[in-house]
Amino acid sequence: MGLNMRSNSVSFKTFGCKVNQYEVDKIRTSLLSNGSFSESDDHKESNLIIINTCTVTEEAYKECLKFVKRIKRRNPQARVVVTGCAVTSNYDTFKSIEGINLFINSRKVDIQDFISQTYNIATPNIESNSTLTTRYFLKIQDGCDLNCSYCIIPSVRGTSKSRPLTEVIQEFKNAIKHGYKEIVLTGIHLGSYGKDLGTSISAAVSSLIQINGDFRIRLSSIEADEVKSDLINLFNYDQTKLCPHLHLPLQSGDDSILRTMRRRYNTKQYLKVIDELRAKNPDFGFTTDVIVGFPDESSDNFANTIKVLEYVQFHRIHSFPYSPRNNTDAYKLPDINPQLKKSRMKIIQELSAKLFRNYATRFFNEHITILIESDNLGYSQHYLKASVNIPVTKNTFTLSKVLSIIDGDIVCQPVIT
Repeated sequence: MGLNMRSNSVSFKTFGCKVNQYEVDKIRTSLLSNGSFSESDDHKESNLIIINTCTVTEEAYKECLKFVKRIKRRNPQARVVVTGCAVTSNYDTFKSIEGINLFINSRKVDIQDFISQTYNIATPNIESNSTLTTRYFLKIQDGCDLNCSYCIIPSVRGTSKSRPLTEVIQEFKNAIKHGYKEIVLTGIHLGSYGKDLGTSISAAVSSLIQINGDFRIRLSSIEADEVKSDLINLFNYDQTKLCPHLHLPLQSGDDSILRTMRRRYNTKQYLKVIDELRAKNPDFGFTTDVIVGFPDESSDNFANTIKVLEYVQFHRIHSFPYSPRNNTDAYKLPDINPQLKKSRMKIIQELSAKLFRNYATRFFNEHITILIESDNLGYSQHYLKASVNIPVTKNTFTLSKVLSIIDGDIVCQPVIT
């Protein structure tokens, strides 16, 4: 006999990127939409626990492994499913952990078969749309062809694969229908979208911003060399629909390090994209990733990175100490002193806080549009985290005046019209 589904609870743990979040949201929706499960934030109380792992750095992999080992001790009765990139890259290690009910490499759709058979219910549809949050992550691409010397992701996600635009448009419209106000286009290598279909990321965005509805679009991480003039022009086409913000991974501001990393741009090319976007919109927002302490990174190499960061005035910098990953070409290179990495990380983090304040200050006493997500908190179109000082309905666009900057957030007063 099947179990009483209404008594079953499920909890989720997601590590890593927005693509992982998208994939878990699909699984979450399938389980919650038909009343089969209720969601719990407490892993110790859940009947079913689904964990999506990450392996982009050694630290991320170890954190996932530690969590998986710990979860069964905390809740020995739960059924536990572990999936994601860390499982794919270290399958034998994860497989040796006792008490886990299912390990899935890349085929997350197999999770639905496990749930159906285990709980004796109809196969849940993990492609249904979620209605649980304000921001909707729409995966339009998977895999990566870049082959950066330090990155293990191509070996676990495979080559770049694009979803058909008709399929993307349908899911996009469904998200709007369900009330989402911000649609974030995501992918492992987003800028490569459409190359296998005879189209492009700019063509996809062009189609989506013409759809009717009360929404805005944000692009997740995209490579600077894939931000072409046609995409740049779209940011001028309708800035209420296409957020004037890009996350452009820099990784290093030194050309010799970029060559060793096998990045496909130099600093001059990278900054040209920044300058072209800022020429059209001086307030355009930029965030980035930086790898600190890559093999052979000298003090001069690091100083060049600082110069680029200061020139661009990124308002958020995700910095990571270099992490050697087996089965990558950079793994063979001599690692630098961990304490040197730590000291350079501190410099980057302090600079990031300073640059955030520099950028946010330009909006002082100006009006910005905030999408309220919860508890009077949300994000501006430039991806500035903001709070409003009076109650505002969740999932609404709120025109607000910037009053102050406190602890890395901006504080605003809604404009009453």
